[in-house]
Amino acid sequence: MEYRRTLLNFSFVVPGLLAGMARPGTTGSLEQDLIFLQMQGIKALLSLSEAEVDEQTVLQRGFDFLHIPVADFTAPTLKQVEQAMEFVERKIDLEGKPVVIFCGAGCGRTGTFLACYFVKKGKLPEEAIHHVRSIRPCSIETGSQRELIYKYAEHLRVSGRDGKVES
Repeated sequence: MEYRRTLLNFSFVVPGLLAGMARPGTTGSLEQDLIFLQMQGIKALLSLSEAEVDEQTVLQRGFDFLHIPVADFTAPTLKQVEQAMEFVERKIDLEGKPVVIFCGAGCGRTGTFLACYFVKKGKLPEEAIHHVRSIRPCSIETGSQRELIYKYAEHLRVSGRDGKVES
């Protein structure tokens, strides 16, 4: 199992609730990777990969699934981040379903969305980036991905959804 964990670049950033990984089915069979995810307690998958994952197989295995394609080595749009955060928070906070986020290698796009999750939960952008990288060192690969995390924090602040209480 450790071999598969390493092969998939799988790790939890919120123990038992939120994880990142490489695209399932890339280094082995999709079926084997989905079984591994079930063994980790994962119930929902968020795909950021441009490449399609066989959604039918994912759903037949009992997972919830959302695909938000983001080009490799680019930053998502704020709309894409909002869509992803709504899915992740609904699954974790309302339905109690652990989520895994993945892209191609599980680094840039995955790390960007994971950092945005922590910003949404009240961390400053730099703290969120540091936290994600301390667990997943390859996370957030480009300047545009880093800038997006700051932009998302500002977007939350301006819209009054940053979790901070005005004094």
